[in-house]
Amino acid sequence: MSSVVSPAGRQSGAVVICCIGLLVGSAAFAEDTGWDRFTLTMSSHKASIDTQIRLDASDLVPGTDLDLEDDLQLDDSDRLTQYYASLQVTDHISLEGSYFEFGRSVETVLNGSIRFGDTVFPVNVDATTRFAADAATVGLRWAFLRSDKLEVAATASAFWMSLAAGIDSTDAGLTELAEADSVLPMAGLYFGWNLTPKWQFTLNGDYVSIDYTDFEGSLVNLRASLRYLILSKVGLGVGYDALEIDVESENSDFSGRASYRQQGPKAFMSVRF
Repeated sequence: MSSVVSPAGRQSGAVVICCIGLLVGSAAFAEDTGWDRFTLTMSSHKASIDTQIRLDASDLVPGTDLDLEDDLQLDDSDRLTQYYASLQVTDHISLEGSYFEFGRSVETVLNGSIRFGDTVFPVNVDATTRFAADAATVGLRWAFLRSDKLEVAATASAFWMSLAAGIDSTDAGLTELAEADSVLPMAGLYFGWNLTPKWQFTLNGDYVSIDYTDFEGSLVNLRASLRYLILSKVGLGVGYDALEIDVESENSDFSGRASYRQQGPKAFMSVRF
């Protein structure tokens, strides 16, 4: 499997998690309220994926609207691994961070002519399509309602995602690469419920919609989890994640449209302190 995401992009998520980990000592300021002071979680799920992209040569020369799964035969599902960390700093404030990445590639014969940026790929040529994504979030959670069993909180965070798609044909001597990096502020709500001393249910939702002069984007991120503590500091759980991103841009770095959706059930393991 090939990846077209830069090494710097792949390291950014690790930086987010490590920074939160380095702050774990400050958890001593948080009183013991029955909630995790520090949690590190790794989840894995088989997500269904839908990716659409259009790379324009200019405002007057639009590219071909492509569904990478339907038109270019990329797999419509993939195994994703995500890392998440949360640190309770005070009774009502927590720091959060997450990261995931994946990449796909496929070789196929084009059944139609495609304009991708400045390059036109003719019909019936052998072509390799690559797509990769990596994303990181970092933010704050403020609990405006909290007891030993329930927590309702508002969240504010920054979401960074890098999408990269490339098409190349060795036989025709053609290649084109599109990259879109977006940083979006997010606002959302968090709900946590300690069902029993061992069972915990959480529900998160984040949303943003932005419209600049030459950039328009929206993001919806939903997560639900049910965790069981098999040991005092180790838990296993199941849940469901859904992420939807739409970006349309006319700037010089990326002119076109990118739409990415993933959703599916997950299994995870968490370590808490």
